[in-house]
Amino acid sequence: MAAYKNYLKLCLLFVLVLCLLLLCNYILIYRAYENISYKEIVENQQQMHAIWGSALNPHTVSYKYELFKRKKPELIALGSSVSYEFRQEFFKAPFTNCGGVMPFLHCGTTFLEKILKIHKPRIVILILDFWCFNDRCPKSNFEISFADRGTDYLIYKLRQPFVWFWQGKLSLSDYINILVFGDNKNKVTNYNNMGIVAIKRSDGFREDGSYSYAGVITGFYKGFYDKKFKNTIEHVEDGTGQFVHGENLAEHNINELNRILKICQGQDIKLIVIMPPVAPIVYQKMQAMPGAYKFIDKLREHVLSLPIEAYDFLNSQEFSFSDSEFIDGFHPGDVVDQKMLLTIIKQNPQSVLRDYLNIDLMQKSVKENAGKAMTKYNNSMYNYNEVDFLEIGCPK
Repeated sequence: MAAYKNYLKLCLLFVLVLCLLLLCNYILIYRAYENISYKEIVENQQQMHAIWGSALNPHTVSYKYELFKRKKPELIALGSSVSYEFRQEFFKAPFTNCGGVMPFLHCGTTFLEKILKIHKPRIVILILDFWCFNDRCPKSNFEISFADRGTDYLIYKLRQPFVWFWQGKLSLSDYINILVFGDNKNKVTNYNNMGIVAIKRSDGFREDGSYSYAGVITGFYKGFYDKKFKNTIEHVEDGTGQFVHGENLAEHNINELNRILKICQGQDIKLIVIMPPVAPIVYQKMQAMPGAYKFIDKLREHVLSLPIEAYDFLNSQEFSFSDSEFIDGFHPGDVVDQKMLLTIIKQNPQSVLRDYLNIDLMQKSVKENAGKAMTKYNNSMYNYNEVDFLEIGCPK
């Protein structure tokens, strides 16, 4: 009987300790803004001027939708993660980066139709991923969701701090600083941060919806995957990932592009289409494989024939883009994006973008930051300089 009572006491003690730990985990994730609605995330971010980088709420579409509703901008960038580095500083008018909502072209159509029920921007800058138009890439039935699930999956969230401890991704000092002191700063930057990823290294979305790679470019994120562009080049050589080899255009996405054009024309929205570059070394590798990417030439011809402003920057060698200005093999940094916008004005002085662009600031930025992936518009917010995170021997 005594042994049984001792067993019950041990069980009770175990349950109490577990409940206490789970309570601490709940306080941790709440203080880290990992268990609040996306509407609250956006409101808090705008008030705190914070970077939001979540480890537990990965629903970019919900976040960008709430951000658009909050800001009601005159211009937006619409695309996949390739469009992440278009920033408010480029523009004189209110701007929101809606990048990340378009993993497939039809998702961009869905997002555009949804936001137009709330507010009509004057200009949509559509960033086209060439791989979407490869007919060897199967048509996707994936549909984006606008549901605000910021407080969902609580059980999963409560156990994740234990997992992070086990994986070495969260230290005891990190845990205590967030849990006890609500500390959202890190040594990388002086920004306020929301979400575990941002709190750890200031990687996450800025308040305009663009993405901060602060932990990456300063070398603090050790999980960076594309050093020397090795990962991307392997995809080019093997015809995998975004670089599947192909000859013909995917007609369903040509139709989808026409649908986006029709929506914008019907709403009197100016549509600017940009085909962004890949890193020069990646483009060279693609060119060294004759016939592997025939569909891209057909895509270029089609896009430039559209009755709108359309620009082809895919060939980095035709422009002053350098490998060191890319985040990885196919994600341009913001210096490249500024160079593209300045080139548009140079090529087409009558572009509808001219009156909206902060040309003087971008020219100054490009001159000062050539060879870098990110512009520091406020040096006081950064504690470290950009490093050669790609390990390609470029001076920073």
